[in-house]
Amino acid sequence: MSGPALKKQDSHYAIHESAYGEAEELTDLLGQLLEDNQLNKAHMLVPVIVEHWQTRTLQHASEEEEGLYQEMLSEDPSLVEKIAGLKRDHDLMRELVNQVNLQFMNLEQAGTNPKLEDLRQILQRCKTLLWLNRTHSRSEETLLA
Repeated sequence: MSGPALKKQDSHYAIHESAYGEAEELTDLLGQLLEDNQLNKAHMLVPVIVEHWQTRTLQHASEEEEGLYQEMLSEDPSLVEKIAGLKRDHDLMRELVNQVNLQFMNLEQAGTNPKLEDLRQILQRCKTLLWLNRTHSRSEETLLA
């Protein structure tokens, strides 16, 4: 069973906006550090970004899948395809976060200074995560309306 905040459009929207805003700030900071050629600081920010996505957005996604989506399907089985699409979005976000984390771990294991190109790839994945998350959230909020 999902909590009441997930079922109410305004509170669900607020949850999405809060997590998105934080992710956007972290991504902007990463971009600024790269622009300023502060590669070591940018590199140190990556695990913070990964942790944010894991504990805020992806944890929320798991709660939706385990509660809200199941409840919505039991109330209206015709939503099966829309819910499957939303779950697919979650899977894509998980995969992107895993890719960022793996790339960070590979840089750590290499034991060399981070390269601008590697960090730019991470930044691009973070921007893709933001876009996917925004698109997903709007679709989900429309479904809740």
